Amino acid sequence: MTLAYYYSLLRKKEEELQRVYHCEAKLLNSQAEFQAYQRFVMEPELSSNTWDGKKAEKFQQIRHEDMLESYQDMMEQQFSVVFDQLSAKANDIKEEINLIRQMIAQLEAQQAEQ
Repeated sequence: MTLAYYYSLLRKKEEELQRVYHCEAKLLNSQAEFQAYQRFVMEPELSSNTWDGKKAEKFQQIRHEDMLESYQDMMEQQFSVVFDQLSAKANDIKEEINLIRQMIAQLEAQQAEQ
């Protein structure tokens, strides 16, 4: 393979790494926004003036045990999984970039010898 090929591949991998970093930054903003909206899961607050009784209690229980817990699971667990995957992908790309740079250095050394 030629130097031009490896330089092109290097540029492609560096762009791919930038896209992963950009995705990570956007996801971080989304996580912060998602966290800010958590309070809305428990709104409106129910009182004897708005809704009271067994159905209201059941609704509150569902809202707290199902909705809020699911929301928190997304915020704490699922976002974490995606961040871990993005980090792993970034590390893989960095390794590929290093290998490509090594190959470029070898090819340049070979050309310098000739």
